[in-house]
Amino acid sequence: MAESVFKKNLFEGKKVFITGGATGMGLGFAQAFLNHGAKVFVASRKEDKLEEAAKITKEKFGKELIWKPMDVRNNKTVFCEKPLDLNLKKILNYEKKINKFKHKIQIGFNRRYDPGHSLLKTNLNKGKIGKLEKIIITSRDPSPPSLKYLKASGGIF
Repeated sequence: MAESVFKKNLFEGKKVFITGGATGMGLGFAQAFLNHGAKVFVASRKEDKLEEAAKITKEKFGKELIWKPMDVRNNKTVFCEKPLDLNLKKILNYEKKINKFKHKIQIGFNRRYDPGHSLLKTNLNKGKIGKLEKIIITSRDPSPPSLKYLKASGGIF
């Protein structure tokens, strides 16, 4: 893992729960939180993957992952960040299934509807900023936090 720009003990005394944390990005986040002082609990469906993740983490970082195999997909509140589909017929089909679901479902929309993203698209269409080759967006906040928040938050991870 690369040298971090964050304080070593940034999450000291904090507890983090990560689902799907036995592989890929989930495991990467788990290890990052561990390396910044957090106590990390990882859940995943496959026990063998969890055992391997814990072993690798211990060998590589000298840190203990707390883990438990579990399936968190069923009977849970659902948040869908993307549009369900671009085809209205399919969406209406999903609606029938969603209405039978006994738990909450929240649909979120992609950031393309944020004012800054809309302005970018408008300016692209008008030819004001040239030809777009590639765009990579890593921000997850719609706008920078206030100075008051920054002073009291301990930083943004």
